[in-house]
Amino acid sequence: MDQCLYVVGIFLDLTKACDVLDHNTLLEKLNSYGIRDNMNLWFKSYASNRSQFVEIAQMEGIHFTQYRHTPSLRKTVHGVPQGSI
Repeated sequence: MDQCLYVVGIFLDLTKACDVLDHNTLLEKLNSYGIRDNMNLWFKSYASNRSQFVEIAQMEGIHFTQYRHTPSLRKTVHGVPQGSI
């Protein structure tokens, strides 16, 4: 800046990018970047056939009676397993 030159900064927040990534798109991109055969199959097995659920628990009153609602498992088609990035 002292020499009157341009200063440019580009900042990208990609922290949630893997949460919405379609598995098929990921595999196609990896293939186009040269990640093929066994390595691509490894990524496919890592991202495929995964499921998740959300459990809701509620404590009521002084008796600490716990009510639970656990829905059925849902297959994931986007994102990666939590804590895996």
